[in-house]
Amino acid sequence: MDATAELEKLDLPKDELWRVVRFEVSKAGWTSWLHEREWRSPGDFKLPKTIQAAFVRNTAEASELMERIHDNPRKFKCRPRSIIPMTVLCQGLLT
Repeated sequence: MDATAELEKLDLPKDELWRVVRFEVSKAGWTSWLHEREWRSPGDFKLPKTIQAAFVRNTAEASELMERIHDNPRKFKCRPRSIIPMTVLCQGLLT
């Protein structure tokens, strides 16, 4: 069954089609876009004007940045509300 037929079979209202995520399989391999679901949202929304998070490579860098901000807060033009290690965000995929 092709993607269009699958979509029609779902019989979703047009305003809900943004929820559909493709899973593509070919001889070269497969592509799953499931990881993008968290980024999908219908309509418009306002983003915060202040920095909400800083992304660092690992937990050691997160600790170092927290310590630097704590020890010298005036050296930073802004302070993130959270510091997120990429190793945590990507579940250990980065080395």
